[in-house]
Amino acid sequence: MNPEIDLFRFVTKGTFDAYLYQINETKQRFIAQVFTSKTPERVMQDVDETVLNYAEVKALATGDPRIMELCTLEATVSRLKLLKSSFMSERYALQDKALKHLPARIGRIEREMRGYEADAALAARTAPASAEHFAPMVVEGRTLTTPKDAGFAILEACKGVTAKEPVPLGTYRGFALELSWDMREKSYELHIVGQGRCEIGLGTDARGCITRIDNALADFPTELQCSSRDLEEAQQQLAAALAEKDKPFPQGAELSEKSTRLGELKAALQIDQSEPEFLEGEAPDEGEGTDGPQRRKPERER
Repeated sequence: MNPEIDLFRFVTKGTFDAYLYQINETKQRFIAQVFTSKTPERVMQDVDETVLNYAEVKALATGDPRIMELCTLEATVSRLKLLKSSFMSERYALQDKALKHLPARIGRIEREMRGYEADAALAARTAPASAEHFAPMVVEGRTLTTPKDAGFAILEACKGVTAKEPVPLGTYRGFALELSWDMREKSYELHIVGQGRCEIGLGTDARGCITRIDNALADFPTELQCSSRDLEEAQQQLAAALAEKDKPFPQGAELSEKSTRLGELKAALQIDQSEPEFLEGEAPDEGEGTDGPQRRKPERER
């Protein structure tokens, strides 16, 4: 009520303020992890269970130094368990990569490389002797001997293609040709099919369509080199994953030691023992003992 006094948040030394702010700090850390998604999987326990019980209040009231050690150990063990959970999630992901994903990727790249090798060899054998020469192209059953006629035939065939699934078009230099319609890009794609498969976009220029096909056939050696680099990278990732997938948790010994000490402190302070709870103004029955409450005979008026 005094205008000259400003209220502010404070922490008093030697009181429960430090413990209460520790609970708030723990909650804040959980909330931050949920919003930032630092760990892919988390198992969060109810932090409200850290409220002081009767045994802890009694230990604090008597000045028992073990209660401070208990609070420190609880925070440390909780932090180590969270680190272990994150570590195990990452290790499981590495195991999936090492045992399933990376071997499958390596096998796929090796198949692509074998296809590129065969297709590059076929493209080299059927390459025209000069730029003026043109290998005949078959489009919808018609054999075309000039690039202009072949390009116009491809553009004309595109008018009848409206599906995403490739449809046969013809052959060129030993490769099968297929057409498809890309609804997302609103454009036609030509598929060059040999041991592997290559897709190129088609423009509106007839001569340019043939040029794009020839360039795609000439790029098979370059694609083979790219696949070779991808294979080397995947093999390095597999070796790293195999080396890391079975490593134990680095702080495992510390977690085991502190968990054991925490259990000893809880047992010494009798923290985990259940305590009877009574409503306000209620007292235990006189006949209640270790075997549970005994029934009282009702007193009836004679």
